[in-house]
Amino acid sequence: MSPQSPPGYDQDYPWAPPAPEVPHSPTTTTTFSTQSSTASSSLDHWLPIVFATNRPTTPFRQTGLVLFYCAFLALRSEDTGSPIGSFDDHELHGEKSIYAGGNGRKIIDDNYEHALRVFKDRDSGGIRLQASVLRGELKRTPVWTAFITTHIHSSRWMRKAASSSKVIHLADLQRFVFSTEYNPPLGPQGQHELRFISSRDADEFMDSIDDLAA
Repeated sequence: MSPQSPPGYDQDYPWAPPAPEVPHSPTTTTTFSTQSSTASSSLDHWLPIVFATNRPTTPFRQTGLVLFYCAFLALRSEDTGSPIGSFDDHELHGEKSIYAGGNGRKIIDDNYEHALRVFKDRDSGGIRLQASVLRGELKRTPVWTAFITTHIHSSRWMRKAASSSKVIHLADLQRFVFSTEYNPPLGPQGQHELRFISSRDADEFMDSIDDLAA
């Protein structure tokens, strides 16, 4: 039986759309933090929410391991005395980075610059997205991950936004979020948005997903 979600937590749409401003990328722990703004209450921390959320059907044989490892890296970033940049192993054994090499492509995500990467599990063939902090002391800290294997074969799951060639709309995206402060970008009809900085980056992302679905 799946564990119960925390009180007041809406699994489908737990966040509000972000403001339209796009500030510069955060560079230190003082401008972006994976810590809860009300850290005095353990119930407000993102960690119990991640592991209480029902996991999607996915070929990943070790979904829990992926979430545990991302959570470990995010928790590691909260230790300002030992920043995550000093930790060398940012990838799980058995996963291959498919999109944009090891560094990912820049997206504007909750008004911050994040690096979007696509991973494929070599054993199961499972596909997941991961957005991480792009710069500064928190570089490579996971902000969210999403398992998308069951979605990529649907022709209606991924589309370019009518308003911008730099924005991709996804019909469904269950993010596992490693920050209490994160608010995912949503379109006017509640679509999940990936906001790239160039049309070329958006096209390359779509091509990568299409290749994985072929």
